[in-house]
Amino acid sequence: VYAAEAPKEETIGGKKCFFANGNAITISEPTTEGKGATISWNGGAVEVVADVTVFGGMHNDSTPVTASITMTGGTVKNIIGGGLHTSNTTNVEINVTGGNLTSVQGGGAAAFVATCTEDACKSSHTPNDSVKADVTTSPCQVGTAVVNISGNTKVSSTIYGGGQGFSNTDKATVNLSGNVTALWVTAGGSNGRTGEAILNITGGIYDTVQAGNRGVIDEATVTIENATIETLYTSSGDTETTKEYEVPAIAKSTVTIVEGSTVSTLLDGANTATNLDVEVTYDKGTVTDDSGVSVGEVAEIIKVTVNGTEYELEVGKTLADVEGIEDEKVKEGHTFKGFVKKGTTEFIAETTALTDNISVDSLFEVNTYKVTVNGKEYTAEHGTALGDIEGL
Repeated sequence: VYAAEAPKEETIGGKKCFFANGNAITISEPTTEGKGATISWNGGAVEVVADVTVFGGMHNDSTPVTASITMTGGTVKNIIGGGLHTSNTTNVEINVTGGNLTSVQGGGAAAFVATCTEDACKSSHTPNDSVKADVTTSPCQVGTAVVNISGNTKVSSTIYGGGQGFSNTDKATVNLSGNVTALWVTAGGSNGRTGEAILNITGGIYDTVQAGNRGVIDEATVTIENATIETLYTSSGDTETTKEYEVPAIAKSTVTIVEGSTVSTLLDGANTATNLDVEVTYDKGTVTDDSGVSVGEVAEIIKVTVNGTEYELEVGKTLADVEGIEDEKVKEGHTFKGFVKKGTTEFIAETTALTDNISVDSLFEVNTYKVTVNGKEYTAEHGTALGDIEGL
């Protein structure tokens, strides 16, 4: 795997493109007024306009290459980790710590411009083609793509882990942290196939987050922490996919929302066939409205603290369901009387359904024993020495 040639600029179908051709590049602030960014690499640099699309891979060349794109500032329109049309980018790494973009995409672009003539990557391909055809044979290939976006980066439109058009990405991972903002965030691609799609969000503000858009995902995993999201789809947010697909576009989707996040609306998504495998877990209070979730298993999680040890339980479970609860009822020389709400004398029965975070302590009564000395009987608590027995 190597960089086949030096980076170059092209205008294709009226769109300004920059191809890294497998060379590691850095996008930064320009020094010339009117330019959007400076793109540099080992051995060269060029200033580009703000509406350029930057590709990590190649155009109409199946030579295997790797892509590394770092952006620290400046403005470009799109970053696409793979290549355009026929291309083979085995590994993509995108690191964005600042700047302004319209879109970031980990995979390749099979139909980004209308000049593509190969049957397998024409823009006329519909999402349905991505399901019925073997997308793994697409001429637009990406092996593994990792997209890291952090800092105060502003993405005015979309972030995708996978590719565009009739493209194939074997595995895509998107990591968003800090104060990133974006309209749409998708674990998979906009179309095509993403074998495994992983989305980790730890901070930021987003209008819509979804496991998939159109196309195929074998397995999606979405984890949300300390983020603010208006709408979160457990599968696909594309409203047209249900009419097109005969099988689920996403075979399996696992969504976890951690304490500290805010999700206004949680929805199934469009492609929710009866055999779609969905698991949703979220901490109580992180989701405002989950009435639109009807597919798969949904578990709302509360925190139950017993004697200072924190456990996680699904809403509606009881103290009896806490793993290891029997150990919390044992104290040498004492008799367990029950659980009380921390700081109070209010008893919480082990069979009471719990609906909110709660902290309880075990209440014990010390055991007493009969001690006979020289024929006289005394009463002593557990652990009392003979010399401390009153009246002895």
